[in-house]
Amino acid sequence: MTDTLGGKTVQDLSEVEHRSSFLFYGEAGIGKTFLACTSDLVPDLRRVLLIDYEGGTLSVAANFPAIKRVHVDKYEELQEIYNDLYLGKDVLNYNTIILDNLSEICQAGLERAAKDAFDRGDKESFSEDDVTRRAYGTNLIRIRTLVRAFRALPVTTIWTAWEITKRRPNGREVVGPNFPGQLYGQIPGMVQNVGRLATTYDEEKDRYVRYLRLRETTTVIAKRRANGLPDTIDFPTMPKIWQHVLTSPPVKIEE
Repeated sequence: MTDTLGGKTVQDLSEVEHRSSFLFYGEAGIGKTFLACTSDLVPDLRRVLLIDYEGGTLSVAANFPAIKRVHVDKYEELQEIYNDLYLGKDVLNYNTIILDNLSEICQAGLERAAKDAFDRGDKESFSEDDVTRRAYGTNLIRIRTLVRAFRALPVTTIWTAWEITKRRPNGREVVGPNFPGQLYGQIPGMVQNVGRLATTYDEEKDRYVRYLRLRETTTVIAKRRANGLPDTIDFPTMPKIWQHVLTSPPVKIEE
């Protein structure tokens, strides 16, 4: 049997090093960045790089001083960071990369795409609707490429995002990650595990419980590729999540 096809190495699936990807979304201040940063508590995930687009790292700095952080001001800087990680092999310094926050990154990309579209057009005849359509199309391609590129790095990737409630054609309101246009439905499909971080009141214990929902419902977008992950995890941390990922059993095929 040939060892290469089209110049690409042929491997048994058992030889492939699998890396996990996560998207945690929720309201502002719910603790998405903190949850992602608890990766530093997991030996397999330690050596964490936080790419900070949101500027919300002060709340986690005291808890995770060993995490490396790079602050991003402009959308195009993400490409430069990726080039250093991939082409410069700097990615070998890390086991986990956190991108905080993808909602802001998408918005910044849309604004940049709109500016590019306007600058390329005839300012007398190039309408605002034309700019908007071109910007959404350009941003769709750029963000999909960005997510795919970081996901392909030999590390665990964790994305955070805000949440938004949208009304579907059947009238039902659904909570999902806050992304513009078609990215709302496409990005969750590009990540292995998608969880909504929220709180609920436990009347029996008279306290609020923060939980991560990993199973999709009729009103919440979520996804779990790791078979061992439960529907929800109360007071979630990456050590709790990773324990389920490591013990994920093979899928049982029913005849």
